This record gives sequence, structure tokens and C-alpha cells, in this order.
Amino acid sequence: MAAGADNAYAGPAISFRDVCFRYHDDDQHVLSGISFDVAAGEHVAIVGANGSGKSTLAKLINGLLVPDSGTVTVGGYVTNDPRCTYRVRAHAGLVFQNPDDQVVTSIVRDDVAFGPENLGLSPAEIVARVEDALRTVGMWEHADDDVATLSGGQRQRVTIAGILAMRPSVLVLDEPGAMLDPRGRRGIRRVSRELHAAGMTVVVITQHMEEAVLADRVMVLDHGRIVTIGSPEEVFTDPGRLRSLGLDVPFPLLVAEALRSRGVDVPLTLDEAMLEEAICRSASTT
Repeated sequence: MAAGADNAYAGPAISFRDVCFRYHDDDQHVLSGISFDVAAGEHVAIVGANGSGKSTLAKLINGLLVPDSGTVTVGGYVTNDPRCTYRVRAHAGLVFQNPDDQVVTSIVRDDVAFGPENLGLSPAEIVARVEDALRTVGMWEHADDDVATLSGGQRQRVTIAGILAMRPSVLVLDEPGAMLDPRGRRGIRRVSRELHAAGMTVVVITQHMEEAVLADRVMVLDHGRIVTIGSPEEVFTDPGRLRSLGLDVPFPLLVAEALRSRGVDVPLTLDEAMLEEAICRSASTT
């Protein structure tokens, strides 16, 4: 599925500039001084402990929230300009962690068609988009099923299909695996990888490090501020710091850390093949 676009804008897909935000019933800023860019076609993971501001940031990308100060730009459109709200949401589709929050009808194909219908598209175009989106997420064979009969992972894929049928250029996934079992999370990871490979800009808000390590870049939030941003290798190769920020350590690093504590010469790496090779090499010399 090709990424959507409706203008010739060639800048960052998403741009935050000195963004601050607080909820009206709270004196404390949820986000403070947030500045970053996401390039078109990039896959970015945003991680942080509970209360770090991740979900608020996701809603700022989609324009569900607007900053108290600073600017958020999506596809060249400023989110705090009411004249741009439609364009912002056309560019950035947001999938919530609980699929039931986004399901609007009982039958799968009808639910996916809801967004395109509200765009005023022709019946033929709607039918084509529904099939394309459901095939993209591997749910076409369930098009006539009742949503209530699906597993949590399947329902989440249906909500993603509903967003894809709108043809956004950016897909924002807010804790997509939070309510799913490991099998469901693997299915969502597969879908996000395939969409990214097809050229879509993907932003994943997650507490699952196995999702974050697949991204091009990882941003770490702590108490509403960016504490680091870089490649997974740059961000995740300091287990002590990860723990101090309330984050889990990715499994390959846990294995490497345990082996190093026992005197085995292996690198702190996210690359399972590299770690396996180092273990074999160490074993052959003992």
C-alpha cells in the first residue's frame, strides 16, 4: 500500500519545535521543550516509563491535542491551526492501544469502510480501499466476520486497516501490543515492518523493547523530556541506564550481560547472530 500524499511538501514528515503541553487540570507540564524531526519513510520508536508523556506525544502528532507552546508540523501543516486539522489527520493516522476504542460497527468490512465513507469517496473506491487495507494487514479472509468474534490481535489489525483505508502518509501506533499476548504482538510487529518497508512513515509508542529495536531510531522520554535519541544500538547498549529510566533490557543484551558477568568475552549487542557467533568462538577457545 503506497503512502498517502496530497501536496508537494518535501520536508520532515513530523516536526516538533520546543513543544510544551500540560492538561488543564494539572499545573505540571506533561511534555517540556520537545524538539525532533521524523523523516518521510522513517520508522521511529518512542519509549519511556509510565507517565513519561508517550501517549500525549502521539495525540499531538495526530492533532487530537495541540501544544501550549511551540509548534507541531505534520506533512507541512501546523496542528494548532484549525484550518489545517483535516489535513493533519489525513496525513497522520493514530491507532490507540485498545482496539475497542476505535471499532464503530460490528462487521469487519463495514468498520474499515467507515473512514473512507466519511471522506465522501465513491462506492467503488471504498470497496477497493477496504480490500486493499484488509489484505495489507492479513485480515481479508475475515472481512465478513463480526468484530466481537476476533482475537485481540485480529481486532487491532482491523483498526490498523481502518486507518490505512484513509491512505495516511504517517501511521502512529500508540502501545499497539499493550493489551495483546505475544502472538498478537508479533502480528502487529509484522504489519508495521511491512508498512515501513513499503515506504510508510511509522511511529510506534511502546514499552516492549522487542518492538523498539526494530526501528531506525529510538527516542527515550523521561518525565516529559527527551533524554536520548539515536539508533537502537546507540540507545540500548547501556543496560544500567535503561534500568535507571524504568525500561526493560532487550533479551540479547540480558544474555550478553549475564555471560559477561561470568567472564565470557561477548559484546553488548542487539544482534543475535553476532552474539551467537561470539558465544561459539568463546566456547571453542575454552
